[in-house]
Amino acid sequence: MRMLDVLIALIFLISFNMKQKNTKNLQYEVVSYYNGFKAIAGQLAYLLLGAELLIVVLFWMPYLVIAKALLSIGMLLVFSYVTYRKRKEKGQATCTCFGDASWLNKAPLTRNAAFIVIIMASTIIHLSNGAASSATKFDIALSIGIVVALDSALVIKTLKRMSLNDA
Repeated sequence: MRMLDVLIALIFLISFNMKQKNTKNLQYEVVSYYNGFKAIAGQLAYLLLGAELLIVVLFWMPYLVIAKALLSIGMLLVFSYVTYRKRKEKGQATCTCFGDASWLNKAPLTRNAAFIVIIMASTIIHLSNGAASSATKFDIALSIGIVVALDSALVIKTLKRMSLNDA
């Protein structure tokens, strides 16, 4: 049961790690899905990174079973929709969600469907075992603290990289 949660957390952690290595490329990728995102590409990139990191933290803990399933499945459905639109409009059938791990980028719709099945299986197992669906205040504070700390580190790292590129 916990193995599925760890697997899901690792999947989103790999995706997060690949995206945070090159936030400029992530911004270009965001714009490639819809040109209207150009003005807010930076904000969307960081929102995406924060959401992926939140999903990692949530799946690392055995709480908020339904909330983390809805968040992660919702995110995968949005990714699938924009990927489908991009394929239909631009003929591009791959993505760069997993950076250099090209084998994970080849069939994004199939991959996302498989991830959704894994998340649903994990959720069903948790609920059938009577898992707690609410977290304590400490768990929530810890999760928020981890996400804020990691996001702050990412922002600082990116600002340093940007200032080095400007020099």
